[in-house]
Amino acid sequence: MSSFAHAAIRFPLSRTLVAIGLISAFGSSGCAVLNRAAGGRLPISSLGNDSASRDNGSSGASSGSGTSRASGGSAAGGSVGSSGSGATAPSVKPRHVPPPTGREAEAAACVSWYTGARTELDAILTVKPAGVDQAKALAQRWKDLRWQTSTSCDCTGNKVAGPDGYDVLEYTCRDAELGKKINALQLDAEKAEYPISERIVRAALPDDIKWARGQAFELFRLHDRLPNEGLRALGRDVAKAYEGLLTQTFKSNGGLGKKDNGEVMCVYSTKALPAGGKGSSGFQTHFDGPVTVNVGCRLQGAAEGQSGNIILYWNADTGPMERMLHAVELGASYTLGKKDWVTGSFKLPAGEDFTNTVHYTFDAQVVVRNVWKEETVLSTAVLTWHK
Repeated sequence: MSSFAHAAIRFPLSRTLVAIGLISAFGSSGCAVLNRAAGGRLPISSLGNDSASRDNGSSGASSGSGTSRASGGSAAGGSVGSSGSGATAPSVKPRHVPPPTGREAEAAACVSWYTGARTELDAILTVKPAGVDQAKALAQRWKDLRWQTSTSCDCTGNKVAGPDGYDVLEYTCRDAELGKKINALQLDAEKAEYPISERIVRAALPDDIKWARGQAFELFRLHDRLPNEGLRALGRDVAKAYEGLLTQTFKSNGGLGKKDNGEVMCVYSTKALPAGGKGSSGFQTHFDGPVTVNVGCRLQGAAEGQSGNIILYWNADTGPMERMLHAVELGASYTLGKKDWVTGSFKLPAGEDFTNTVHYTFDAQVVVRNVWKEETVLSTAVLTWHK
């Protein structure tokens, strides 16, 4: 039994919350680190066995005889006939060479995976998308590369501290040199996450602000412990574009938090928000440094039309975790009367020690909790924050 594991290992170059094994155009073979969501665990599909014995076939030399051209000649391999002519050569079956099996085939598949992944990463690094269509195409290529899976590489993984404090797996492979290349590949991909994603966001921003903003959120979640002034600048630029879009929306619909088609949301500001949520501007979606954030949330109708207690939650979302930091009980729905606008305030940074956190996403949620303790979300919105 081999000490190496034929591991069902992933090559995620991003740490999303749900580990979904997407197979790229390179096929199903691959090798790399697990994502944070998996907690650094290596899912073992089987243990490596010594290669099965191979059927190399027969040598194929014929045991039949050819006759001498002269009468009375002996069988092939005998004496030459009296005429002096040589015996005809015996017929020879071609040697059967079986296709590679076992470890030999797995090693070839692992090399093929590595070569394809390395080539694709190098190619992606040269792409400079123009417009939202090219940005989305590049995002899909990047997603495909990040989530390859494999059972073909003879490797074992050991937890080590990653560059931003999260555990990753460092691989030791039967082919030591290939193992070094795989570990170098995953490190290069980790370094490429921000520059590639920034190109995607900036290319899409003029044409599809909401989609670009979603991509920017992923960067804040993934790089919450890595100081990055470029990410701070990107957060501000995305916020500026998004705030402009919301201002026009609120103006058309008659007040802060009023989206299209009767939908509602929360808004944020460093200043007190107007009573009743009047107006259409004066809010923010990105904040820097220690600050008190004022929150205003629009309800879909009069509070008294709900049945239960209205609660404002303040949540933090970073890396693989989401947790509630604070909750404000706003009172029973019937006591709020015809109000469709509720407010609160929170301080940032908040919650547990944020010493190592430099980028964050937060969201406020207004819920109604009924007598059975069931909660229904009435409105919500997300902001980004930089230390």
